[in-house]
Amino acid sequence: MKEIILNIILMTFFNNIEITYSQANLEWIARYSGTLTGIDGASKILTDLNGFVYVTGTSNGTSNNSDFCTIKYSPSGNQQWVTRYNGPANGTDIANAICLDDSGNVIVTGGSDGIGTGSDFTTIKYNSSGVQQWVSRYSSLEIIETLLMI
Repeated sequence: MKEIILNIILMTFFNNIEITYSQANLEWIARYSGTLTGIDGASKILTDLNGFVYVTGTSNGTSNNSDFCTIKYSPSGNQQWVTRYNGPANGTDIANAICLDDSGNVIVTGGSDGIGTGSDFTTIKYNSSGVQQWVSRYSSLEIIETLLMI
């Protein structure tokens, strides 16, 4: 009896749902080709409340090693600015995450080769115009040393 009642409730529920499908329309395409002919790849993409699009990832730098690369596009797809970050070891730098704070600043984080420290946790803050405000690096060796002390 419970099964019959449950089936009736589910049939009533699903029969009253109106399902609509919408067609997605391509609004724009933007491509970025870095300083060298190499791999340029996005790790994360986000939009703000005004429709601006922010992309972060990696792009081959002048030494053929990867750099953080962050790009801001207008709602119509026009590139507003591009920032690149090449860590102190001139090695592999890969941005993995991006967010915006309440003031519209862009915060990017990922891994960046340090000098003698391996891949360091690296976080960079840019203002809304793409100007770097600060860089904070946390050595992966510090983490290992901390874990060894436990």
